[in-house]
Amino acid sequence: MEKIYDLVVVGCGAMGSSVAYHAASSGMKTAVIEQFGLNHKNGSSHGRSRIFRIAYSEGQKYVPMLRRALTLWKRLEKASEKRLITRTGFIVIGKKGGFMVKGAIDCARAEGLDYSVLNSKDIMSRFPEFRPADDEIGIYDPNGGVLFPERCISANVKLAKAHGAKFYFRETVQGWREKGNVILVHTDKGEYSTKKLVLAAGSWTKKLENGMQLPLDPHKVGVFWFKNNVGLTQSPKNLVPFVWELDSSNSFYGVPEIGGKGLKMGIHRSGYRRKIDDKPKDVESRDLRYLHKMLKGRMPGVRGAPSEKSTCIYTDTPDKDFIIDFYPGRKNVVVLSPCSGHGFKFSSVIGEIAVNMLNGKKIPYDMKFFTASRFGNVPRMARGPKSRMDNHI
Repeated sequence: MEKIYDLVVVGCGAMGSSVAYHAASSGMKTAVIEQFGLNHKNGSSHGRSRIFRIAYSEGQKYVPMLRRALTLWKRLEKASEKRLITRTGFIVIGKKGGFMVKGAIDCARAEGLDYSVLNSKDIMSRFPEFRPADDEIGIYDPNGGVLFPERCISANVKLAKAHGAKFYFRETVQGWREKGNVILVHTDKGEYSTKKLVLAAGSWTKKLENGMQLPLDPHKVGVFWFKNNVGLTQSPKNLVPFVWELDSSNSFYGVPEIGGKGLKMGIHRSGYRRKIDDKPKDVESRDLRYLHKMLKGRMPGVRGAPSEKSTCIYTDTPDKDFIIDFYPGRKNVVVLSPCSGHGFKFSSVIGEIAVNMLNGKKIPYDMKFFTASRFGNVPRMARGPKSRMDNHI
């Protein structure tokens, strides 16, 4: 029997699950198709923790969305009766004129955000695990925290189902096409008819882009957990989430122990080329060696083999900003993300944005930064609802 929906969402990671929740709760007959199972480990939305920060190094343009995202995370937390986010504070460390440090300061000042500047001695006094150089400083964001990604996705799915959404796991979308006023979505198990479509497929987006030629760079990165027995002078649970920028091409991050799994660490940006088809074992081995080089002299308490390791996928755009846009010439198809390794925290609001775009509502953010056509080789997308700047809070 033909399946007919108001909206079909391709992908059930951070973005797709959020779209499903917002769409279903607004009354749209919604279906979500996911090639793997719920909370799988093959994409970009797993790993037990994600950093939330508001003094945003990547630009002031993100702050209104972050404020709204935080409101929506708390709302989802209340509705699901699950802890989804915890406030811990956040620190970025690096050279005074570095991208991350300068960006955080500029953003905080422009938006009137709470922050404090710590010199190297202040950092070591407050966070004994860190050994910054004399010319490095820290920008502390008291409103930073940690999200629990699997819980967030599960909450979206559970509440979307409560509003009637259907989820089809372990079913692979092979393509889509328009037929009259209907979009036909083809999978390895059947065909779905829908009025509207959201592509939230992460690193698999290029397989479904239908000629858009998006300049995406998907690649695997290693993720590691270090237990307390690695020589830390204080428990990792007493640290805060952090990003440490060595230079414009090299940075690593850490998330404190939550739930007894250890200190989570990984390389955020690196000076070497990483690819999507790298074998997980090769990625883990290479990134661990490089991470230890980064840590040397900076976090001497972290040493030895990790207690657990995994991989995650970054899908970068050339400018590392997001893609949130209509498919060229169509107002019934939205392409979401990819988010260049810093998008999970935004997924609560991006889901809301996508549904509002499809329903012709005004978007209260400056969306020109997230168009696909900004890359030049991508056809101009359909003109959607007007946008305006508004903090929502």
